[in-house]
Amino acid sequence: MKNILFIWVIFSLALTGLLALPVLLIRAQPYAPHDLYTFYIPAENCHPPCFMNIQPGITAAEEVYHIIRDHAWVSRLFDDTAITDDGGIPGITGTISWEWSGAQPDWIDAQVRGEVRVRRGFAQFVTVSTAVWLGDVWLTLDVPDWEVALISERPDDLQSFIYRRSAYQQAGYLFETARVPCPASRLWKMPVSLTVWQRLALTPSTDDTARRNSGCGLD
Repeated sequence: MKNILFIWVIFSLALTGLLALPVLLIRAQPYAPHDLYTFYIPAENCHPPCFMNIQPGITAAEEVYHIIRDHAWVSRLFDDTAITDDGGIPGITGTISWEWSGAQPDWIDAQVRGEVRVRRGFAQFVTVSTAVWLGDVWLTLDVPDWEVALISERPDDLQSFIYRRSAYQQAGYLFETARVPCPASRLWKMPVSLTVWQRLALTPSTDDTARRNSGCGLD
């Protein structure tokens, strides 16, 4: 009887180890969905924050135009800028946007135009939509430097909405979900937009109020 019990114990342990092995092997692999991590590595001759060779706060508006126009990822450019006197400082201000050519990385949502906001003659920030989930960002790039969950309760809304911002301060990257109705049970599986800012400009907005709401929690 003892021999039979011993055999069953050994068999059970072996079976448990066999079933657990694939899980351990999967968890041991580096997580990099959509090659998102590749863009996080600083590009040659373009110190972060940088995207498509555009550095917010450094790249001049005229240079932004030529970079986008000649970039392999771009099929069509739209220039909505003008020379204005912004707060007493003249310069090119507005938005340069583009349609994707198909050569862009697969983590970019090619259905939505990319855009660069320029102000007072220089790039202010770059924004692109992605196919990457918020949860994937955390798994790929680790815990952000700061994050906020923002509740929208405007009088014209029939219900409360929530969206989430995750910022990687040193790199100048901000990931943001679209607004989803409360409760936010699927927020981690929402695709995010990526905005590349100057580091000093990447701070929680004073216009955003983070509020606790028992009816709009995160799962």
